[in-house]
Parts: sequence; structure tokens; C-alpha cells
Amino acid sequence: MPDLNKVFLMGRLTFDPELRRIPSGTAVTELRMATSRSWTGRDGERREETLFIDVTVWDRQAETCCQYLRKGSSIHVEGYLRVDSWDDKTTGEKRSKIRVHADRVQFLDSRRGAGGGESGAAGDDELGGPPAAVREPPAPPRRGRILIVDDEKGIGAMIKRAMGEHEVVVETEGARALARLRAGERFDLICCDLMMPEMTGMEFHAALESEAPAEAARLVLLTGGAFTPAARAFLERVGNPRLEKPFPIQNLRALVAERLRTSST
Repeated sequence: MPDLNKVFLMGRLTFDPELRRIPSGTAVTELRMATSRSWTGRDGERREETLFIDVTVWDRQAETCCQYLRKGSSIHVEGYLRVDSWDDKTTGEKRSKIRVHADRVQFLDSRRGAGGGESGAAGDDELGGPPAAVREPPAPPRRGRILIVDDEKGIGAMIKRAMGEHEVVVETEGARALARLRAGERFDLICCDLMMPEMTGMEFHAALESEAPAEAARLVLLTGGAFTPAARAFLERVGNPRLEKPFPIQNLRALVAERLRTSST
């Protein structure tokens, strides 16, 4: 039976969201939600429990949330659970926290203006039917986010030009790519050159496997056809997809499309 990591929540914000940007310029915001459930105990008394949940929202949706949502806004969130881990600077102990990463945020209140007030006469476009999410024109199939890790700058530049329908982030060093992932950036697919000088694709895979196994499963290895004995043994051991340079760009497109399809089911 396949695994499923999917969350649906309704609740209200406990503070105004604030927009920030990570070093790459990508927008992100944290929504603090309060959601309640009530039930009747065996003694007939009505009880209520409130949970406070952190929700991470990225990119354009983060910007729109900060524009329209305020403390007390009612929202519906669709997303998945993710564990954030870090070392406590005071005690040195390992800490972890489960948070929700949002795929979609729906606004359940009447639409707010940029200044936080209610808009004038709200028509069916804003209040009729199911609650609307960010009000933008219908989007094409979901835009993927791809991380390219290759010390050959031309490879990353070529992929970025050819894959303009997706967001492509390029790093020439494995350490810098790992820093992005440790900072919480999310990618649908990660492509890494197998034989880089400072950190090889084998070392990059090992770091991911240790720190974020789910991200290691998203890794596609880029090879040049010449392998050391260690690299050959590594490729035989791992089951990650492989693209041999030079590769047709449609092969990479197919991998991205498959990843987007499986992540949406």
C-alpha cells in the first residue's frame, strides 16, 4: 500500500504574517494557525481542544498571503508534513519540529484590500461557491522547481534556458546546494554532477541520505560516461535516475513531469 503525506486544515491566524526572502530571493512566510475540535465526553460534558500549527508558504502564494491575510483571518490549508531538525545552540541537543508545508492556501473570509479592510460590495467572484485561493488566472500544469548542481557553469545555464517553463536554480558547488536545502528550500527534482572536484555527487548523495532521505530520492545523477571504480560501484548500488551528458533536454523534462505527477497524487 503506498504512503500518503497529505494534510487538510481549517483555522484562524494568530498573528499577521510577515514576508521574508531567503538568499536566493525566494519569498517565504510562516502562518501560525489555531484550529479547534470539540467533542462530548462520556460524562456528557462538551470539551474543546485547540492546536497551534506552523505553516510554511513559499513563492507567489507567500506574497499574496502577506498582502491579504491578517491576524484572525480564516483559512483552509492543503499541504504535507515535514520535520525540521536543528542543534540547540544553548544545550547542544538535537531538536526537531513537525510543521506543515502548504501546497495551497484558501481564504475563507471575504476578500481584504491591501490595507487590511474589507472590500466594497463583494460579488459572487469573491464569496460565491467554494472558498477561493489566491485569485489569479487559471495556471497551466504546476511549475516545477529544479536544483542543478554542476561545476560546469555552461551546463546549468543551458538547462535554465531550455527549461524556462520551470523555475531552475543553479549552484556550482555541492556545499552551497546543501546549504539551500538545510535552510528549508524545497525542490521537485535535484540534478547533481557525479564527478565534481570539491564535493562529488557521491558525497552529495551521502549527505542527503543522512540528513534528508526524502530529498535523496529526488536526486538525478549527471554523468559524463567515464567512471572511477568507486563511482561505478556507487552507481550500481543506488537506484537514482541517471542522465549521461550530453542528454536530450526532453529526457530531463520527462523526469520533471513524472515527479510532478507523482507528487500531486
